Amino acid sequence: MLLVVRFVNGLGVEMLLVVTPMYLSELSLPQTRGFLVSQHGAFLAIGYNIAAWTGFECYFTKNRALAWRLPLAMQVIFTIILLAGSFGMPRSPRWLITHDRGDEALAVTSRLHRSPSDPDNVFTTAEYNQMVAQIEFEKVQRDSRMGFIVAGNFSSHGHHIDGVQPLDLVSCLESSALVSWSSTTTK
Repeated sequence: MLLVVRFVNGLGVEMLLVVTPMYLSELSLPQTRGFLVSQHGAFLAIGYNIAAWTGFECYFTKNRALAWRLPLAMQVIFTIILLAGSFGMPRSPRWLITHDRGDEALAVTSRLHRSPSDPDNVFTTAEYNQMVAQIEFEKVQRDSRMGFIVAGNFSSHGHHIDGVQPLDLVSCLESSALVSWSSTTTK
């Protein structure tokens, strides 16, 4: 049963590892996009280091039950934090547009890009219009000879993470715990 749980957890973590950078790039401002997306890799490295050092410490413990229970418990803690943070997640503006919910998409985009230097939301409106145009272009491309590339509608990710950086750190810590957990169970 533990192997099944680890397999399902691994699938979820891998989905997060793919979706998080896309979501960050979709919602971040152009000025900060590269920095925020690169933080994903940094958080992976931090998480892996924490998991590796935890595994290393647990390898030398005299309490054999602690050697496998502590890494597993740490993984559960990060999962709970991620789950708790996921309740505030809005849908992706691109997903909302593809499901004819443009008003909600504009509201989400406006909330994320609100700026005192742009009281009329000119940037937000331009970005929203660009998303609509891109989605319309992708719909047209589905019927072209290269349509198979966009047929999966890669821009429609569904639910995403709001306030991604803290939750990204948690997901990276969780995935790293999965990677190093098995090394603590054998001597």
